[in-house]
Amino acid sequence: MMGGEERRHKRNNKSTDYAGIADNKIILIGIGLAILYWILEAVIQVFVFHEGNLIKQIFAPSSHELWMRSLTIFLLIFSSACVQLHINKRKAAEERTAHLNAVLRTIRDVNQLIAREKDRDRLLKGVCEKLIETRGYYNAWIALMDGESGKLVSATQAGLGDEFLQVVDKLKRGEFMNCARMTLAQPGVRVIENPFEACSDCPLASHYKGRSAMTIRLEHGDKVYGILSISIPVQMAVDEEERVLFKEVADDIAFALHDIEIEAARNTAEEKIRESEDRYRSLVESTEDYVYLADIDCRYLFLNEKHLSRFGLPSDKVIGRTYGEFHSPKEEEEFAEKVKEVFETGKSVQHEHRSRRDGNYFLRTLSPVKDPESGMVTAVTVVSKDITRLKHAEERIANLNAVLRTIRDVNQLIARENDRDRLLKGVCEKLIETRGYYN
Repeated sequence: MMGGEERRHKRNNKSTDYAGIADNKIILIGIGLAILYWILEAVIQVFVFHEGNLIKQIFAPSSHELWMRSLTIFLLIFSSACVQLHINKRKAAEERTAHLNAVLRTIRDVNQLIAREKDRDRLLKGVCEKLIETRGYYNAWIALMDGESGKLVSATQAGLGDEFLQVVDKLKRGEFMNCARMTLAQPGVRVIENPFEACSDCPLASHYKGRSAMTIRLEHGDKVYGILSISIPVQMAVDEEERVLFKEVADDIAFALHDIEIEAARNTAEEKIRESEDRYRSLVESTEDYVYLADIDCRYLFLNEKHLSRFGLPSDKVIGRTYGEFHSPKEEEEFAEKVKEVFETGKSVQHEHRSRRDGNYFLRTLSPVKDPESGMVTAVTVVSKDITRLKHAEERIANLNAVLRTIRDVNQLIARENDRDRLLKGVCEKLIETRGYYN
């Protein structure tokens, strides 16, 4: 890999040298034509007009001849320079357009990558490769930092080779290069016109010979994720449109990092919810109580197996149907009133209910299920405890208490009544008075 990087580096340097020669080609041609004209004019003066010898005409022409030749040479060189300037401007404009088109293709490719890649490390690696793939930039690297500790979280590159590992080691030790430190300190694009000299202490300085660098911190909202750095042609570093496009790339990357972070948090929350639901389901399935969930229309949303056993139906035959489809109108009205009260007050409601299906008694507790964000009641959880045995025990105790009160009253009557007939009449009345007996 390193050999390929070195070959590309040398090739780029050679192309820069050749470009410098090509940029002055017309001027060199103009100078060549001027020299040729001077010699040709001397030859004509000697062999056509027979004025002096060739050496004198070349190196010491007459003042009139010197003036005419100098004027002509000046016009030749000046014209060549004007033509060269025009060509150079047009060529620079073409190169700028080609480079900006390459950058725009890079932005398009980066956005396509962002849309489909949700793994953070693969995304950043892909972004760096896309940045140099279209030849918009020479190399690119990204370093992510922890927002609280400032420690290196992840780093990746393209176009730099193994020398980038030295940068990673420095960042891991908390030794930030000057460019990284200044970039993290403030927002916006930072341009380093000659990193080879300005950043001589950087392990990557050799990659920036004859090039410029642009760096920017990756941030979205109030959070700074890290740094994006690229190597760019010197003439493009001062281009304002180039900086705008570079910032757009950085903003897209930062937004993608934010989106991945939010997605990860959502996945974690969903996993916790699933774990909570599993624990809740395990709890409600293991309880001896009847547990079910209903919405504001008294429609069943969930029933535990204990409650489903009362219907004798599978869950898909009950969930989605209303309470009234399985109960009498009076029971439906009573239940709907309690559900409405919970939705309106947001507080739990408890009441006793006797089932018409089997005559059993139940203590029902209706509790609100609230949306964690809005606090609005979205459903009602019903925990119905069978208290039939308790009710029967209470009835037996009440009946025995009535009998004991009757015995006490009869004993009191016996103690004070001496007339037989009134005594017997009073005893009969006492026996039914306390409702311990019917007659």
